[in-house]
Amino acid sequence: MHASIGQLSSGKFYAFLHGFAAEPTVRDNAEAIEAMIRGEAEPEFVVVAPVAFVVPAAQKTFTVTLTFQHPAWNMVDGIQFLDIRANSKAEANAEARHMADRDGHLGWGQGRATFTAIED
Repeated sequence: MHASIGQLSSGKFYAFLHGFAAEPTVRDNAEAIEAMIRGEAEPEFVVVAPVAFVVPAAQKTFTVTLTFQHPAWNMVDGIQFLDIRANSKAEANAEARHMADRDGHLGWGQGRATFTAIED
């Protein structure tokens, strides 16, 4: 049996004759697929669906405030991250969390960190 032929749990055999973007060719026996791989049998015509291009939504600008459960005396009002461009509040919070981690504001004994995004 050819190395590119697989077997399904139903007992049928398959191979990706037209690439991994197309549906696999499925047959009852491995010999039929081997013949298609060798070029002895003509594989059926396969229509590959065109790739859909997704237009990204217009990003919004957010101000994200980082507050702590037990803040230090100079961080009672929180830390603001201004002009964060994102598609949603969740993305803005994730970007602010990344920025705060990179700046060293997270993980040094002030308790739970809370990120609050507000659209500008």
